[in-house]
Parts: sequence; C-alpha cells; structure tokens
Amino acid sequence: MDNNVLSGEQLLDSYEEIINEFNKDFKFAVITNNQAISDGGILLVGMNPSNRIDIQKIPKRQSFDYLDCPPKDSNIKDDFWDPKHKMMGEYDDHCAYIDLFPLRDGSQKTMVNYMRQEEMRPLMGALLRITQDYIESLHPRLIIFANTFTAPWGFRMKEKICEDSTEIKYDNVWMGYTKENIVSPLAGSKKGTWKFYRITGIIPSDVNRKRETTNLQNSFFLQYRQHYNQVHQPVLEDKELTPADIRTIVEWIDPEWAKELL
Repeated sequence: MDNNVLSGEQLLDSYEEIINEFNKDFKFAVITNNQAISDGGILLVGMNPSNRIDIQKIPKRQSFDYLDCPPKDSNIKDDFWDPKHKMMGEYDDHCAYIDLFPLRDGSQKTMVNYMRQEEMRPLMGALLRITQDYIESLHPRLIIFANTFTAPWGFRMKEKICEDSTEIKYDNVWMGYTKENIVSPLAGSKKGTWKFYRITGIIPSDVNRKRETTNLQNSFFLQYRQHYNQVHQPVLEDKELTPADIRTIVEWIDPEWAKELL
C-alpha cells in the first residue's frame, strides 16, 4: 500500500472526528487491505460494516483486515465475505476494500434511510467525503461495488432547473461521479447483465470538496450484488461471477495490467 494512502487506524480517526463533530454516538469500523495495490489496482466496495453480533457487545471503534474477514480461525461461514474472496480468486490478496460508510448501526437499508433524512444528510455527506478522499488516493482502475444503491456515487444525480441562472445545477450529487454505460466484457451470458460503467468525470459538490477533476477518470465500475438482488431474491448461480469472470474483465481492460495485479 502506498504511504500516501491512509491506514485503517488513520481512517478511523478521521471518521471519529466527524462523528464527534456532529455529536453522535455511533459505533463504527473500517475494513482495509494493507497489501492492496494502490494507483491502479482493484477496489471492492461495500455499503457499511455489518454487526453480526449484539451491537451492545462490540467496541465503539474497530479496524479489520480485509484478508481476515471473516477471521480465518473462527470457522465462520459468511455469506458476504466467503463469496467475495472466492470471486476475486488470484486477485484477492492485493484487492483493496472500503465501505462507503463506517457506521455499524443497522443494515444497508438503514444507511439509505439516513441519506434521505434531512437531519442525517449532513453527517452522511461528511463521512462520505472521508471515504471519497480515500478512494481517490487509491486511484483504482476497476471498482466492484457490492450493492445496488448507486446514489452515493452520484450516478442518480439530476439536473436542477434554476430560473434565475443559466448555470446547470444538480440534485443528489453526493460524490458526483459521472459515467457512461459500457458493454460488459461478459456480454452474451446472463453475467453480462450486471451494469458496467466507465467513470467519465466529476461534478463539484460539497461532499467531494468541489473537485473539478478526479483520479477515477476512465476507471471502470462494475455494479455487482452477489448474494441477493435488489428485491432480496437469491442471485441465480448462472449470474454469479467466478474468478474466471473477474480475470476476463481485468484482461479486457488491459492484458498487461492483468499481469501486474498478480
């Protein structure tokens, strides 16, 4: 990992500062991979760290190693982590990981609800700013987003009509990334129906510190929900991605880059 990329503990400090600034009492966690390739690697992104045990029994703040989720000595079968590690295959050891939000307060649906609540939106935006800074510092060439809710990325922003100005403004910008649809390298099979994008730029926002340029320009983005789909139905086996599928995507992006990842 590049020395310019924050460690898990440094990220925890940054998130904690924001949570305290908003006078909230959340438990929070960070999952990162210290062996990840930065400046042109693969980044796997979740929504928020789960709390698989009683929330009252876990510490206020925790830092976890991606390669030890779930802990290898626990003999726990995990329906999120086990399929992800298996899917990443030969690229797993050097795959970066981060959750968009560090809060352990409930499910992904809770995070979505927080983003929609007027009272919570400023906090969620401030936390997302820290996450975006981290993602920008990683500069991944391929992002795999393990969720269907892409609003935090800016993919659901809409133009806002302003009668008193000719300037184009937007609602729901959040991180502010713009994208173009790309035909999946897996097209021709059911696996090719997972949405595949190229990030084309960024719209300045309060969340992204009014950025006008991004390190993610021309990065590829795969939206992939492995275990359950958007309506919480199990994803059929013929749509589940395998290590061979990830290799196909990586080699389609750049065969020489594929070799550098190993």
